[in-house]
Amino acid sequence: MALLKCVDCEQPISDRASKCPHCGAPKRAQHRKRSARSLALERLGFALIALGAVLMVAGAGSEGNVARVGGLFLLAGFIPFLIGRSLD
Repeated sequence: MALLKCVDCEQPISDRASKCPHCGAPKRAQHRKRSARSLALERLGFALIALGAVLMVAGAGSEGNVARVGGLFLLAGFIPFLIGRSLD
């Protein structure tokens, strides 16, 4: 059990409490701040996934390797995307 500070009265409250026992204010969700590295990896992965999807659609009717390259980009994009999501 960890103690947090109430955002209204700044008294210590349990992390399991739904409201502050001192002032009755509801506990607000604590947002984690994500690192720039994890955001950059996630964005890179998303860009590769989007590029791969576009290449797969564009090369679907052709006999070239555009669709295969698009599939590789799509699959390769999941690696940095998932790593970026798992950091922090």
